[in-house]
Amino acid sequence: MNIGDITDRLTQADVHKFAASPIWGHSTDGLDHVQWPDCLLSTLCIHRAWPRLPEVAALTLITIIREFGAMPFKEEQLLVVIPPGSIGVNYRVGLLKLLEAGIVFAVRKAWGEKLYFIPQDSFVNWYRIIFLDDILPPIEELNVSHIMFSPDEEEVYKPMLGLQLIHTLAEMQRTGMKLTSKGYLTKRTVEKASKHIHLRAAEMDRLHLSRLSRDGKYTGYPIPFAFFLELFFIHGWITQSQESVEIRLACWENWLSLPSLSRESKLLHTLIQHFAFQNTQTAHTAVVMCQLLPMKWYRIADILLSLHKILGDSNSAITDDNLIKDWCNLLSAFGWLEMARLISGEPIVRWLINPQLLEDSSILPLIEGESIRITPDGEIFVYPDSSGQIRWLLENIALRKLTDRVTVYKLDSALLLRMDKLGLSCESIINRLEEASGEELPHTVRIAIASLKTTEFCQEEEGPIQLSVQLASEGKSMTNMSPFPEPPSLYAYDLLLEWPSYKSLFVGLDEVPTMWIKQLRSYHHSTKRELLERALSWRTAVKLNYRGSVQSFVPERIEGDGVDWAVVGQFYEENGTEQLRLKPTMWQEMMLVIPIE
Repeated sequence: MNIGDITDRLTQADVHKFAASPIWGHSTDGLDHVQWPDCLLSTLCIHRAWPRLPEVAALTLITIIREFGAMPFKEEQLLVVIPPGSIGVNYRVGLLKLLEAGIVFAVRKAWGEKLYFIPQDSFVNWYRIIFLDDILPPIEELNVSHIMFSPDEEEVYKPMLGLQLIHTLAEMQRTGMKLTSKGYLTKRTVEKASKHIHLRAAEMDRLHLSRLSRDGKYTGYPIPFAFFLELFFIHGWITQSQESVEIRLACWENWLSLPSLSRESKLLHTLIQHFAFQNTQTAHTAVVMCQLLPMKWYRIADILLSLHKILGDSNSAITDDNLIKDWCNLLSAFGWLEMARLISGEPIVRWLINPQLLEDSSILPLIEGESIRITPDGEIFVYPDSSGQIRWLLENIALRKLTDRVTVYKLDSALLLRMDKLGLSCESIINRLEEASGEELPHTVRIAIASLKTTEFCQEEEGPIQLSVQLASEGKSMTNMSPFPEPPSLYAYDLLLEWPSYKSLFVGLDEVPTMWIKQLRSYHHSTKRELLERALSWRTAVKLNYRGSVQSFVPERIEGDGVDWAVVGQFYEENGTEQLRLKPTMWQEMMLVIPIE
C-alpha cells in the first residue's frame, strides 16, 4: 500500500492521532506546515523525525528495512531475524511505537493473521536518511581517457523508457490491437512492437522480475513485451475487452503532456515499487542505486561494498555479485544508465537521469519545448527537448527512419490516410507541425498534406488534436488514479488502527512480585528459574550480578530439570555478544527487565 491508499481508509480523528505523535512535533526549520501524512513523503521531514525516534523504534525500523525491504512481514518473522543477543521484547515495543507514529502499518487477514508493512512511497525516504552515510562516494576527477566503452555502448543508442513506450504503443496501434481467440494480441503485433524494446528477458529472470510469467494474461507473451504491456495497464493507458486492446485517450494524453524528465522519474519509481519491491534483495539493490548522484561515475565494486555495509550478515545480504550488474543492465536498457570500464578493467556506471524522488517540482520545466525541423522533402528532425505530444503525433503520421538523440521521421502518405480514425484533419496536422517547428511548413510539405483533402479521410474539423480512440467507459481517468498504484496484495485486508498496550506484551505481569522487576535481589535456585522462564515467555532480558558486575543477559533456553539445570544465552553488550551456559550458582542477584514506562 501507498500513503494515499492508507489515508483513504482513515477518519479525520485517525489522522490527527498520527499527527500528534511527538516524532512529528514542533520544529524551528519552517516545516511545521507539513503535517502527517505528507511528512512521510518529505525527505526533510523524515530527516527531522529520525533522531526523535526512541532507540527501540529506531533499531526496529532499521531491522525491518534491512531484513524485509518493502515486503510485508509478521511479528514472528521480525523476532526471528533480530541480531543475536538482542532483547526480543524491545522489538515488539519498537514495533508498537512505529505503529503509533504512523510509520509502520498493520493489516489483518480474514483468519486473523496480522501483516506489518512500511508504505512503499515512504520506504525510499527512510532508507535514504538511515543509510545514506553508508553509500560510497563517486570517483573524483576521472579523466575521460581512462574510460573504455564496449562496442554496444558506443554504437547502439537506447531511447529512454518513456520513448520506448511511445514507440511500442504506436507500433501496436499501427499493426493492430485485435485479440486472438485465446485472448492475446497477434504474433505479428507482438513481434513488430518488440523491435522497439531494448529489454532482455535474462535480466528480468535473474532479478526476480518475471512475476509476469505467472500471470495468466501474460503467459502467451515474451517477458519483455509482457513487462511493457503491464506498464501500460498499471498507468491506465490501455484497457482490454474481449475483442481488443484500446488506448485510453485521457490517461495517455495526460502522460504525454508531462515533461520528459518527469515521465522518466515516474517510470523509475513504478519500476521500483511494482517490481523491485517484490524481492528484498532486488529492493535493496534498486534503492541503493537511487542514492547515487546523476552524471557521476561509480565503481560497481563500490556499490556492492555499500550494499554489504548496509546489510551486513542479515538474511537479505547480497550473496550474488551479479545482482547489481543485472540491475545496471536493466537500467541501461531503459536508457537511464551508462555503463563502461576503467582502463584497469573495473566496471563503472553513471546515471543519465536524476534517480532521486523529485520533491521540488519547480526544478522541472513546466512546458517542454517542441523543437523540430522540417525539410522540403518531408523529413522531420526531432530534438531531445521535443514534447511527448509531438513525438506521438509523428509516430502516427510519419515513418521513423533513425532513432537517435536526434530522431528523424519521414512523412508517410499511407499513414496520413489512416488519420481519420484518430480524429485529425489536414488543417490540424499542418497547424500542429507549424506550432512545433515555430515556422511555416515548407511549401512542398504543405501542398502534399493539403492534397489529401480530396480523399475521403480528411474531415474538416476545428479544435484541438485528438490522438487516440475514445476513452473506454470502464475504469478511472489518470487524474483519479494513484500515480504509482501497486499490486493489490494488501488491499483486501482490514487496516488495523487499534494496537495492544505495552503492558499486554507481558502476560501475567500483575501476578509477578514487584521486587522481581524493581530491584536486584538474591533468590533460591528454583525462583531464579521462575524469573528466567518469565523472561523467556516475554522475550525480555534479566539483569545478573555476574562476576562482580551487573550485566543484561538474554536467555535463549533452559536445559535440565530439578536442581541440575542451566540457562543458555548471551550477555547483551555494546561491543558484541558472548554466548554462555550458566548454572544458577554462577550469579548472585538478578531482576527482570521490563522496557516500558
